[in-house]
Amino acid sequence: VDTPAATSQSVVTGHTIGLSVLGSDSAGENTLTYTWAVASGPVGAFVDFSANGSNAAKISSATFHQAGQYTFQVTISDGSAAVFSSVGVMVDQSLTSLTVTPAAQSSALRGQVSLNAAGYDQFGAMMATAPTVTWSTTLGSVSDSVFNSGTTPGSALITAHSGDLSASTTIAVVDAPPVLTAPASAN
Repeated sequence: VDTPAATSQSVVTGHTIGLSVLGSDSAGENTLTYTWAVASGPVGAFVDFSANGSNAAKISSATFHQAGQYTFQVTISDGSAAVFSSVGVMVDQSLTSLTVTPAAQSSALRGQVSLNAAGYDQFGAMMATAPTVTWSTTLGSVSDSVFNSGTTPGSALITAHSGDLSASTTIAVVDAPPVLTAPASAN
């Protein structure tokens, strides 16, 4: 191995990373075949290589479908003998979208509704750590992820913000008649 396996960066926040390696052979480097494989990675993860199993694969790229720690091993072969080189990379989750629950619903005046903001990474997987969000609303107030409807009926558009991302839900605040929870009794 003339130049050990290397990556274009050790930590990835996107989908793709560059890979490179270089071997030598008495018959010439152009007779070598480079084959990349995932030696270790997250359970169930797979990686696509742009070039593999050819001389051109000495410069390749890996496309990920899941965050986690990966180790790549490249086999350099001249057809009768082989050598190996390895390199590791960490694929970090990167927050790319938010959702807010509950979906549209209603609340009585002076009511409360618990809210949840979930974040999703570049692969569509839920973030391992919930994103930090700030809340805004067009009616009532939000404190500690709880919507307080207040005393004015109407439609509240509630939005969670995290950096440049946002997601919203709507809660209809209604002036509902009181609900009888126990039958009347005579004294």
